Amino acid sequence: MENLWRAWISGLSGAAVLGAVCVLLTSTGPVRSVTKMMSGTVLALAFLSPLVKLDMETFSLSTAQYREEAAVLTEEARELQERLSRIIIQEEYAAYIWDKAQSLGLTSGQAEVMVRWGGDCWVPDEVMLTFSGSEDKRNALANLVEAELGIPKERQYWNESH
Repeated sequence: MENLWRAWISGLSGAAVLGAVCVLLTSTGPVRSVTKMMSGTVLALAFLSPLVKLDMETFSLSTAQYREEAAVLTEEARELQERLSRIIIQEEYAAYIWDKAQSLGLTSGQAEVMVRWGGDCWVPDEVMLTFSGSEDKRNALANLVEAELGIPKERQYWNESH
């Protein structure tokens, strides 16, 4: 492709220089007018020469290939964006639970939230909770997670190792 551009620019430059030299060498009058017209025609032909050499079959195949590659890249970008938004939303839910745990007096631990696609957005589905504290505070957190995030206690898993 670079060679094609280089050849086109060289041909265009050569036609322009040749036309200018021819016009400068001719005397004034009708001969000079004809020389200018012929130089302009040669320059226009040099400008349009890539269109004459264009192989329409190769051009069509290249265009189709570029469309396919663009479709694949678009799909990959959509999947990546979906994955990233899922991760961000999971982290936001986990931070929300962490804030609620701290307000209940559970000072150490973590929450890991798994989400599922709910038709038009990501919704919390399961949570792994690792908080140390009294049973009452842990039950209060479990009730809060169920009431505010809609994760039933059956899908709240407590890790006792912390």
